[in-house]
Amino acid sequence: MNSDGDFEISLGESKRKGIESKPSPLLDRSLVCFAYDDPASDSIPVFIRESVIAGISAQATADSGVETGGVLVGGFYRTQTESYIEIDGIIEAPSDQKTDISFTFTHESWKEISKELARLGENRQIVGWYHTHPGLGVFMSREDDFIHNGFFRDPWQVALVLDPMHENWGCFRWKDGSLVRTRGFYIFEEKRSSRKARDTARRLSEYRRRDTAAANAASSSIAGTRRTRKLGIRGWLPWAIATLVLAGLILSIAMRPDPPPDPTKVALRLIRISDYSDAEDWLRRAVAADRTNSAALRELERLVKVRAALRARELDSPELDGANLIISASIAANRSDNRPLSVGERIGVDKDASQAQASAASARAARLAEVYWRHARTWPERVERARLASNMVRASSKGPAESRAPEEYRAALRWLQGEKKRFHTSLLDAPESTLKRVFGEMTRSEQLDLAAFANTRRDPRPKDMLGAISPEETRRLEKPGTEEE
Repeated sequence: MNSDGDFEISLGESKRKGIESKPSPLLDRSLVCFAYDDPASDSIPVFIRESVIAGISAQATADSGVETGGVLVGGFYRTQTESYIEIDGIIEAPSDQKTDISFTFTHESWKEISKELARLGENRQIVGWYHTHPGLGVFMSREDDFIHNGFFRDPWQVALVLDPMHENWGCFRWKDGSLVRTRGFYIFEEKRSSRKARDTARRLSEYRRRDTAAANAASSSIAGTRRTRKLGIRGWLPWAIATLVLAGLILSIAMRPDPPPDPTKVALRLIRISDYSDAEDWLRRAVAADRTNSAALRELERLVKVRAALRARELDSPELDGANLIISASIAANRSDNRPLSVGERIGVDKDASQAQASAASARAARLAEVYWRHARTWPERVERARLASNMVRASSKGPAESRAPEEYRAALRWLQGEKKRFHTSLLDAPESTLKRVFGEMTRSEQLDLAAFANTRRDPRPKDMLGAISPEETRRLEKPGTEEE
């Protein structure tokens, strides 16, 4: 933050440049705007340039078999009566971060995004991100929520989701601390391109109506709305009233908002994975919401001192925080997928049910191994800073009343120290193609570490892939160094 209180954007971290005053695109005579769904009812409307829609669609079509994504570029503006979000550009994330079921940002992708953002000019801001869900529908998964909370925390940053197979779009933004879907957005463009913008809006709206109609038809069919006999008014009126009352009760329960998370508890969970920048943000929220919250204030003061010490050693890094958050989210997401087959699934695969379960477990292991490998080069730094933080907090803590906070920092250190073992375990449990590809990208020392660990599991594959082994390397394999637990 500079002396004027403005802020810039760097490597996945938005820094405010101030809210500029700018007329709404609806009032700009050089532009045309078309509504997708019902954006007029949103308190903070979103305006997306037609070229952005076209660019995301082209990217999704080119890589239709995988999830694609990138960041949204534009600005957050204020008029005399309201604020609005304008999206007029995208920056694609590097293609090696995509799989058929997931999309994420890494340290390398943020480097490329930062370079492109600098090239676009100082007045451009990251106003959110976009990604695709091919054939899966429009929603924010648990991993998507982690990514948004980790990299796009500002209240004006949105997530744009596209299911390219059904041409279904959805926009999500922060509201009262939670991500909610907007009621729609405006598609705008220069007047000379008004036909293109109008056609795009019509096409998207038509696909949207078809999806809604199909969903309603399916619901009606399931509910059995077709009757084989007619009922008189005395017959159907009580049923109609009862149905309306029951529907109202169900809706009131379903739409009851979840209680907001306790910021202090969220911060402590983030400290347990060594995500210090996000933890500090949540602690600041807790203190801002309640100035008498002495527990949050104490933890905030402790964390500020820890980050200052890490900064002096050049170890206070949002990229390292982001790596820890993504790894933690990936572990949680894959754990939630680890369930037994349902009865229907077992009937579908019959006697091959156990084979299907093994295949699913192998796929989960491959996903985790990929995430670990993308962040493997930063692992020593992440362990070192967790060790420094743990030692510093332990030395400064006094008495049993402060026993919990040091435990959070120690837990982070233990979690990170066991990362290499978890990575090696996932890689050995992954399909053979994943093991061979990652092994080929490793340095010789990393290959020896994996082979030594595999020996403890009596898995000869990494050793066989080493080729010729020197006497010194043989001794290293016979007496492997203990991986930190």
